[in-house]
Amino acid sequence: MQSCGAGVLADGRLADLIRRVATFGMVLMKLDLRQESGRHAETLDAITKYLDLGTYSEWDEEKKLDFLTKELKGKRPLVPPNIEVSPDVKEVLDTFRIAAELGSDSL
Repeated sequence: MQSCGAGVLADGRLADLIRRVATFGMVLMKLDLRQESGRHAETLDAITKYLDLGTYSEWDEEKKLDFLTKELKGKRPLVPPNIEVSPDVKEVLDTFRIAAELGSDSL
């Protein structure tokens, strides 16, 4: 970075980050999970179809909000571990499973 004229960054925030990682390791770094909203809608479509509730993406906003609120307050798992879905939906579900295992302090 020095040779490219970015010495201010190299000596500032980047140096601080390198020192923190060297001292504490990556465990103290928070994760930022982002995906396109269409991927989430596709995943919710797969879940609601599996549960015979219809197609999530065709619902109006009020019905979506009611469904999501009820499920977030519920105690049971929404998605069974053996649900058969497309690879893209599986990736989204796996991402959320890992995030749940890590806990909110990691995000």
